[in-house]
Amino acid sequence: MAWREVCTRCGRTWALEDRRWVCSCEGLHDLVGPLADPLHGDGVSPLARYAAALPPGSGAVDLGMAVTRLQEVGPGRYVKADYELPTGSFKDRGAAVMIGVAARLGVESIVVDSSGNAGQAAAAHAGAAGIGCVVYVPAGTAAAKLAAISGSGATLVEVPGPRAAAADAAQAAVRTGAGWYASHVHQPLFHHGVKTLAFELYEQLPAVFGGAAVPAVPAVPAVVVPAGNGTLVLGLWLGFGELVALGRMAAMPRLVAVQAEGCAPLAGRPPGPPGAPTVAAGIAIPTPPRAEQVRAVVTASGGRVIVVSDGDILAAREELAGWGHAVEPTGAVAWAGLRRMDADAGAGPDGPDGPDPAVAAAVVAVLTGR
Repeated sequence: MAWREVCTRCGRTWALEDRRWVCSCEGLHDLVGPLADPLHGDGVSPLARYAAALPPGSGAVDLGMAVTRLQEVGPGRYVKADYELPTGSFKDRGAAVMIGVAARLGVESIVVDSSGNAGQAAAAHAGAAGIGCVVYVPAGTAAAKLAAISGSGATLVEVPGPRAAAADAAQAAVRTGAGWYASHVHQPLFHHGVKTLAFELYEQLPAVFGGAAVPAVPAVPAVVVPAGNGTLVLGLWLGFGELVALGRMAAMPRLVAVQAEGCAPLAGRPPGPPGAPTVAAGIAIPTPPRAEQVRAVVTASGGRVIVVSDGDILAAREELAGWGHAVEPTGAVAWAGLRRMDADAGAGPDGPDGPDPAVAAAVVAVLTGR
């Protein structure tokens, strides 16, 4: 089966070569392809190691990707240091695959909208591929993020207003022919890059992720991630889903999405007032385009959405620093969520929401950016 894009709304399909980013019905796309065992490759880079399960061209641009550290910080409690990737965030996984395939397709220029890490990752990989890059950012984006993006040779366009205004401006430019839309939300190629995280976790903890019997068993492990647009949730769903389909895993782990109190639409909270609603700016997305899809994936995995306060996030960040993990506030959100899970469950079945099945098993918190 050839790789193809499928509209999540009407089911229409396109070849990758069509370079579509949205359906005529305005539905977003998923990317489907042949099922292949990713665990027969070798090498340090996940792009080479898992090449069999990635779209053609995925390894064309590699800035020095390597399997990131997994550290046990307590009994059955792990942190995955994805901020160690080349530009400092998990977004390198998706950008490497997306830009590699774009280069294979002959794309000459891309347009991105981002509040920081996604733009930095896309700009760096596009620069390495010799592809022109324009990044639309919300006005007020951190100076360090802007410097990193422009340092890769990308053109910056600051857009007044909230994060959504930058996306609107980028899409308007794409519709007038400004370039290929390299959105980590709209381009499902990005999600297939992120799924390499699931493959790494399986290889690093085979007894944990290969040992779950059935989804109803309380010992099914959990992976906890920050969620704004939900890219990590969707990528993990893809990767673990492929391992389950191949028979390497008996069950999907529980996927736990963590949002900040100031901006938690996945938890059903209405958007707050404009401004800086949380210290975790990287997940402050009031209206995620794939919100329905992300919620469905979390539910299907047996996971849930957790909401944490800024105080929780800053406390988690300080605790991580004590273990040698210097991360930005958004990078500490998953650990704050894991701490909340443990606190809610207490020492047994007497937590406020009853026992959390994930607490009885191994739990991994993904540290997403520095």
